[in-house]
Amino acid sequence: MDGAYKKYSADKIALLGLFVLAILLARLIVTLKSAIVLSEPLKLNYTGLSVSMPAGGGWKSEEQWRYKQNAFTLSSVFKPGPARPAALASCRYLLADAQTTPDTRLEQKASSISGELVEIDQIHTDTLTLDWARITRNSRFDTFFGTTRLPGNRQLDIEVHQAIGDTNLARQAFKRIAEGLKFQDNQLLEAGSEIIAEIKNKGLRSLLNNQNRENFFLIKNAAGHTIGFTMDIRTTGN
Repeated sequence: MDGAYKKYSADKIALLGLFVLAILLARLIVTLKSAIVLSEPLKLNYTGLSVSMPAGGGWKSEEQWRYKQNAFTLSSVFKPGPARPAALASCRYLLADAQTTPDTRLEQKASSISGELVEIDQIHTDTLTLDWARITRNSRFDTFFGTTRLPGNRQLDIEVHQAIGDTNLARQAFKRIAEGLKFQDNQLLEAGSEIIAEIKNKGLRSLLNNQNRENFFLIKNAAGHTIGFTMDIRTTGN
């Protein structure tokens, strides 16, 4: 009788051990799937800006900037299974902003999604300061939104939205994107503005009436929209 009881107890212990192991393995799988791995820096040509987006571990990035409605966008979707996407991360480089302050921009974003600002803070990189907020509508829907002003009347917005009640997932994705921002002001916008102003004041013919010869080329995006220009200068001898 004692032997049978001991065997029964050992079986229960073994079963409990297998149960605990299964839980630990399940947690490990979830952790690995939700780990935030970033892509290589994705450059936006002529702007000095590059952004790394979540990719892998359930995240799928577009891996290229797209032009839409006076802005360039970059996005990544978190879809670990066949169900609908659990989170969405996006960056928007606006070609012209509304000259609003960061605080106003955060409030406008909260209002646009009928949400409430529950956290407000800043993230500092080597070259940028990003004002951000956590916006919530209820216990399951969170949006982390950040904005920063760039030279030449440009603006960069970062947004991570989650709809599965996993605030930490959205927070970590947002933080990794923000901290991985790279920006180097190449002065192209300022130089272009000066050239345009000179052309308006003097006319194109007078600008070219010297020993230097400038070749102007329009810069267009994939949709064929003109988004700027570049110029080559050739100097001829006497």
